[in-house]
Amino acid sequence: TKADAVTAAAQYRPDLMIVDAWLDDGSGISAIEEILRTGFVPHVFMSGNISGVEALRPGAVLLQKPFREAELTRAIQRALDAAATF
Repeated sequence: TKADAVTAAAQYRPDLMIVDAWLDDGSGISAIEEILRTGFVPHVFMSGNISGVEALRPGAVLLQKPFREAELTRAIQRALDAAATF
């Protein structure tokens, strides 16, 4: 859920988050927006329908489900590269 993602981020302070854009209770997009208020965390959104994410978060690092390991690796690298600018 959105609340679980926000709580986990505060508790564990991850170096990277891979978040499903559409959660059962809330959205991964709104969870990341809330998490980013306390500082930047590199993140990748994954979704079966990335066009909705692109509309809400232009420029976000996106991963279309289903995906292959190489696509995941590239998405993680893009997220980490984006973090280097902060």
